[in-house]
Amino acid sequence: MTGDQTAEQVADRWMRARRALKAGEQAYAGRLSMMIRTRSRDRVADIGDPLEAALFALLIELVKEWDGEWETCW
Repeated sequence: MTGDQTAEQVADRWMRARRALKAGEQAYAGRLSMMIRTRSRDRVADIGDPLEAALFALLIELVKEWDGEWETCW
């Protein structure tokens, strides 16, 4: 990976890599890629390492989902 890549390019690679997964898991890989794209234009993209930016964006989206599920449990 070169230094000029972005979190969105990481998401693109993950979308291509999903083809190697079992059919039932491909939708999850696509969802993860979309979560990264949701944040790729935010200030999160200013993180120097594109993989770190992608993972940070992904974790933010996952925590938001979990918080929504947690609130519906109560």
